[in-house]
Amino acid sequence: AIPGARFTDGGARNIVGRVQAVMTPGPLANGQDTALASLGASLLNLSGTAELLIQGGILDFNNFGQGQYGPGNLNTTGSSKLTLDAVTVRNLKQQAFVIAGNTTVVLRNGTVIDRVGDVGDCAAGAAIVVSGGGTLTMDHAQVSNGPSSAICICSGTTQLPTMQLSQSTSSGMGGPAIGPAQIK
Repeated sequence: AIPGARFTDGGARNIVGRVQAVMTPGPLANGQDTALASLGASLLNLSGTAELLIQGGILDFNNFGQGQYGPGNLNTTGSSKLTLDAVTVRNLKQQAFVIAGNTTVVLRNGTVIDRVGDVGDCAAGAAIVVSGGGTLTMDHAQVSNGPSSAICICSGTTQLPTMQLSQSTSSGMGGPAIGPAQIK
């Protein structure tokens, strides 16, 4: 368990290999942490078969970022799995998640992705990008108030992404709830 983890030191958290971890707000005031605008890279990197469950709290990115292609700020690679349970992610001007390969992201139990993404095409501006064999599960979760699509689907010719949506919503977005990436 990682109680009261802080992200304000400007470095990414790397969870690698066959680790299974749980992160909770612990003693953070109101369960909130504000990531430094000077972070300059992903806030969290999961790789290998690592699994992380974040239970509760608020990750406020203080309007950091700009739309770009590449990893999300909560980055998953390999066959890793990230679960947000009753977590709010807000004020991020780029993708929160780019779910690719064999990775899985689960948003559940009132998780809110609010004011996340940037204007521009779907793959660079959506709050969540799912590509390749990536899996997104949303169960009682919400994506709201972003300038682009809530979810962007980028499919290749070899692997297709998977989405499971259950009693989840998208509202106030500048683009469609689920949009396709434009292939050029």
